[in-house]
Amino acid sequence: MSYRNLERTFFKSTYNMREVLFLPLLKLLARLKVTANHITFLRAIIFVFFVMYPLFVKGDLIFASIFYFFGFWFLDTIDGQLARHTKTSSDKGKFNDVFIDILGYSFYIMGLAFLGVANLFVLFFHVIIHGAVYTISAIQKNENQKSDWLMKPE
Repeated sequence: MSYRNLERTFFKSTYNMREVLFLPLLKLLARLKVTANHITFLRAIIFVFFVMYPLFVKGDLIFASIFYFFGFWFLDTIDGQLARHTKTSSDKGKFNDVFIDILGYSFYIMGLAFLGVANLFVLFFHVIIHGAVYTISAIQKNENQKSDWLMKPE
């Protein structure tokens, strides 16, 4: 089995598992007319709050970073699932999601480096290399598909 087939199988199985686990929440969010872009925007607000948090609060930053990571990850999982559930996926939404992911996870890694948990190589990798590869792969996955926004990979 090739790496690509293994990746597709893993993605499909986790996608199906998330669909079943989150279906009640997805139905509730759809009924409340919450969109995937709303959740992505909420992630951006949480990101700004997390970046500002150490400036105003002195305390346990490790607990805050763990809370941030799991909250950010959960909302990242939900927004994509909600877009697929409501059939409202768009290139603009995908770009916003990728952009917020890169910012959020990069600043998270920077925070870990600041706390002495991660080294500078990990920081550099995530901020520069991971961000570039993540963006390019998001564009590459949309090759030869119609685009409704700025990303026109063809």
